[in-house]
Amino acid sequence: MSTSKKNLIIYASLSGNTKKVAEKIAETFERHGWENTLVQIDQNYRNVGSIPNFDAFDFICVGSGVFWHIPFDPLLSIIRSATHRTSYGKIVPGPRLGLAFATYGGAHLGPKEAQATLELLEIAFEHLGFQSFGRLAVPGRVSHYHGNNQQTPSWYFPDIHLRPTADDLAMVERYVNDMLSRDQFQKVYGSA
Repeated sequence: MSTSKKNLIIYASLSGNTKKVAEKIAETFERHGWENTLVQIDQNYRNVGSIPNFDAFDFICVGSGVFWHIPFDPLLSIIRSATHRTSYGKIVPGPRLGLAFATYGGAHLGPKEAQATLELLEIAFEHLGFQSFGRLAVPGRVSHYHGNNQQTPSWYFPDIHLRPTADDLAMVERYVNDMLSRDQFQKVYGSA
């Protein structure tokens, strides 16, 4: 019988940015003894049949690229369809916890452009009974610039074509390590 805690990382990634962040989150959880299941949802709803039962997980990470300030619709639709299996009425999230993460180009306003996506992802997993425990936004190249080394000097991040960088992914690792060491996390899950 396995005693390791189980973490579901479900995400949508069109250009590979969010996938890089999801994999860094998984690596960090694994170093703390967690078992991870990564599920990538694409624009054609593939992988829908392989999505595990959300109730089988102790922690959830839900991530998406930012598409016109909101998360990828197929990802939200899949999570929303799971919430309809629960009873109606007031939902009190917890004690299980969750992390919302997003990658964004932030051409005009930078990190602010990821806020609505993060909030919608939190609402989605709170409907599953997970309490929001963190938000993580990481710069990433815009999909129509994918594979393009063109700089974007007039953008908020003039080097977005290179993001997420090794430094960005190191920041993800530090954030998750910090999250796993917080008192509230320790109270719910024990020593990480």
